[in-house]
Amino acid sequence: MIKAGNNGNSSSEIIPTGDVEITVGESSPEPSWSEMSEAEHFVQFYESDLFLSNSLGGFIGEGLTRGDACIVAARKEIVDRLEEHLRERGLDVATARASGQYITLDAAETLSKFVFDGSPDPARFAEVVGGAITEAGKNRSRVRIFGEMVALLWSEGKQDAAIHLEELWNGLRENHPFSLFCAYPMRDFNGASHTEPFNHVCAKHSRVIPAESYSALKEPNERLREIALLQQKANMLEAEIAERKRVQETLLRRERELEDFMENATVGLHRVGADGTILWANRAEMNLLGYAREEYIGHNITEFHADQEIIDDILNRLTCHEELHDYEARLKAKDGSIKHVLINSNVYWESGEFKHTRCITRDITDRKRAEEIGLHLAAIVESSDDAIISKTLEGIILSWNKGAERIFGYTADEVVGKSILILIPPDRRDEEPAILERIRKGERIDHYETVRMTKDGRAVDISLTVSPVREKSGRIIAASKIHWVVLYASQRHAGRSDLSTRA
Repeated sequence: MIKAGNNGNSSSEIIPTGDVEITVGESSPEPSWSEMSEAEHFVQFYESDLFLSNSLGGFIGEGLTRGDACIVAARKEIVDRLEEHLRERGLDVATARASGQYITLDAAETLSKFVFDGSPDPARFAEVVGGAITEAGKNRSRVRIFGEMVALLWSEGKQDAAIHLEELWNGLRENHPFSLFCAYPMRDFNGASHTEPFNHVCAKHSRVIPAESYSALKEPNERLREIALLQQKANMLEAEIAERKRVQETLLRRERELEDFMENATVGLHRVGADGTILWANRAEMNLLGYAREEYIGHNITEFHADQEIIDDILNRLTCHEELHDYEARLKAKDGSIKHVLINSNVYWESGEFKHTRCITRDITDRKRAEEIGLHLAAIVESSDDAIISKTLEGIILSWNKGAERIFGYTADEVVGKSILILIPPDRRDEEPAILERIRKGERIDHYETVRMTKDGRAVDISLTVSPVREKSGRIIAASKIHWVVLYASQRHAGRSDLSTRA
């Protein structure tokens, strides 16, 4: 409801806004700070220091009454008026200061501790201001802060520094929950050129409180129209702030998710600058090579490659806009071992400038070791005088070595993929199903004497050993047999290495 009344030659309108009535044409009342959340960052625009002191008195006075820790970083004249206001409210300022509940800081002096070359230093800000907040909040559940430092920077024409400081305040709130009250004099926003800077300031705060004076509005109807327009603009601004906050939170969440994904990925990830310096690496890469971050990040990537020609080729290809896919390389681990890896990489270019590589490092050391063992075993099998044959659980021949070729007369091309029955005489065909059944059960058959056939139809007396072949999980997937020709068995035991078969 809006009321108009006369007081001599003056008139006023009382505009209810929730629990607070704003009187237009007179002075604005103290805001109801109790309605603010305990972790808001709001801004008060003002036209007179007296109004600021009164508004600040409501904020700090409410905090002291509730038992909050209160920190005021302001000019001396603002602090003096504030404390006068607090005493008028019946608050014992001296006792509050002595107990550490109420702390005052000179705004200019505090700025000098963390502003260098005209810009706030994030680390020093966190140390100076964050330290004060931590100390104040040790025995208090809530902390309230008034900071005039942003206004001092703004009045000096350092708008970017002021905005940066607002951002540092917002960043500090992530680790130090507190309610922050900032204030700017309206005289610093005169003219159309200040519209965008004004919006920037508002956007850095969760709530915006207007200045006290409406003296430029002469007639009641004009005032009402202007107030309605301001309300409409305020709604638009609040909606914009809410949307920006939502977008910012979404971006921050996605950024955190991406950072977490990269840091905790199960494969090694790293970035390398154009000069070969390692700019970043994730946990998997550190674990793979065994280095601490300071032993790896900041060093040149060439220090960790076992083959200089390989890393030279990698960097040259990337510099030439090539992409690497499953590029094999060898890296030196901290313990002196060599890690075999596959590298997938390309370059992030910005305006034609090589900024950094984007590399995925996949460990294949175990695979390479298994391949080497496999090749070694294959060489042993292939060079053996024994006939070494593997087959499926259905009796299909999988492999056939030179020894088998010499003994049975078949080449590998003739028998691989065919049934093992081509070696078994018709009167012995019932042996194979029984042997395979025992293999499926995981049994091993040792020195089983039987007869097998060669390509030219000759019968060969053999002693047979059959073993199951298991995959990594333990599942039986095939069988291997060792056949000793009975004719030469005594020669074997005497140290002779004539014919033998393994199937």
